[in-house]
Amino acid sequence: MLLVAIQLSGTTAWFFGESAIQPHEDVKAECLNPPADNPCLLYECLNRRFPCGSDGYALNVGLHFCSKKNQNLHTFTPEGRVWLNETNYCIRNALKPVYETYQMRCSDIRNAGAAAMVDCVDHTSQSGLDFCSFVQSNAEQYAALITLDDVSRLISLRNPTVAVRLIVDGANCGGQILQDRLGDVAGGFNDMVGSLLSSFQGLSTRWNRLWD
Repeated sequence: MLLVAIQLSGTTAWFFGESAIQPHEDVKAECLNPPADNPCLLYECLNRRFPCGSDGYALNVGLHFCSKKNQNLHTFTPEGRVWLNETNYCIRNALKPVYETYQMRCSDIRNAGAAAMVDCVDHTSQSGLDFCSFVQSNAEQYAALITLDDVSRLISLRNPTVAVRLIVDGANCGGQILQDRLGDVAGGFNDMVGSLLSSFQGLSTRWNRLWD
């Protein structure tokens, strides 16, 4: 339901002729190796170097979720905090080459960010947690990160794999707490229900599994 906001038809037309952005500032060492008290600095630097505005990946998704996770980090289990920190580091590390390049389109930044988010949740942390065990042991905390606004930001990536992995698969791992939260969030997208779920192989099955 909630994924229907991603519109595939016409996506190519949206980006046809999109111009590459030239760097607006030089690469800075503090952006590549941010201080401990500002671990999300790379996203701000990325938007300054390649300005895509408040709706671009760097600010709308990257900085938003990095900041939100850091603000709520204390609520997670010690093992959960390790998993989150490693995941955040992985995503930022994957975006460093994007930040350092000499021209970039906003859609390229968005696609790189989406790919990093999916790839980086698929790891087992030093604390021994994979994505599913992380969600299972931190279900309430993870559910608190999922609001209608957060889902809307994920959908803005126009990559269904991100929402499926972080929300639908997360709910399958997290049990009733996350299923209830997902049901509440999905209600905000009822008017958008349409053909999207049937447009991706396996997506309908994974969605319907939540309600079995």
